[in-house]
Amino acid sequence: MDGRIFDLRDDLLKDLKHDWTVDEMAERAGLSVSHFPTVFKTHTHFSPGAYLKKIRLDSAKHLLETTHDHVDQIATKVGMPDESHFARDFKIAYNVTPTEYRRQFNDDLQANRENGEES
Repeated sequence: MDGRIFDLRDDLLKDLKHDWTVDEMAERAGLSVSHFPTVFKTHTHFSPGAYLKKIRLDSAKHLLETTHDHVDQIATKVGMPDESHFARDFKIAYNVTPTEYRRQFNDDLQANRENGEES
């Protein structure tokens, strides 16, 4: 992967709450705004906006698994505009709402513990 895109990915992950624009991402990567989306997609297989949404939702999924934070707090932490947008996007990505995902994850974790399995 191009080092500029790799470094940008790190920047995005470190500051999910930031309202990233394509112009900012291109500048961070040291690429022109017109060339940036093509280079980014070549290396990530996602458009910049789709990639940002993906890492936000992946981070939210991790927070649902590892914290007791309320869904609206998680939405804020990962840079989603509000809980309803977050819930809609999460359901599109994972076919369950954030609350359902957390419940299913906890149920599976409990079942594994009862069966003597490690998670």
